[in-house]
Amino acid sequence: MPGIYKVRDRNLMEGCLGLKLPFPKNATGRFMLPLGSGELLLVEMASHPTCGTVDSSGLYNGDKGIWTESISDCVVVVIAQRDDADRRWTKFCFHHMKGGAMDHTLPDFEELNPTRALCWAVVADQSGPSVTDLLVGRLVKWGVPRTQIGTYKSGGDFTFGFRFEGGYLGEMKPPYVPK
Repeated sequence: MPGIYKVRDRNLMEGCLGLKLPFPKNATGRFMLPLGSGELLLVEMASHPTCGTVDSSGLYNGDKGIWTESISDCVVVVIAQRDDADRRWTKFCFHHMKGGAMDHTLPDFEELNPTRALCWAVVADQSGPSVTDLLVGRLVKWGVPRTQIGTYKSGGDFTFGFRFEGGYLGEMKPPYVPK
């Protein structure tokens, strides 16, 4: 998913988006997480991220992924590592944070001893490059290759999740259509 994607039509839903897939060139709408939030762990905004290891059945503490809601002036950072056989996402860090407060994200993820060159990341926020550029720079300095980091700008309040199997990312509530 290297690159920058900005939602231009919040009333249009696009297909799935994978952490390791490039953004489609002609897309304009919101990317939606397949199968919604069922069987995913809901986390709130916090100073520390939720980081963990996905077991061989594709679960983390019985959940198939992780998501958060009420993202407005906040940012979500997702970092995940593929296993050596490149079959599944084995280590992850999911952080819904206020502004760009990424002070605990990388140190907490480091406790899992990830291989930085095998990590992929996305920074998702509502609107602008001011915070996302800073966070992308910190991820690159930490060791995630720039070509493996994407930014997603939703253009409005949103929910966001990461499904471990397939490495899918996306928003989860249907778009608001004014009457």
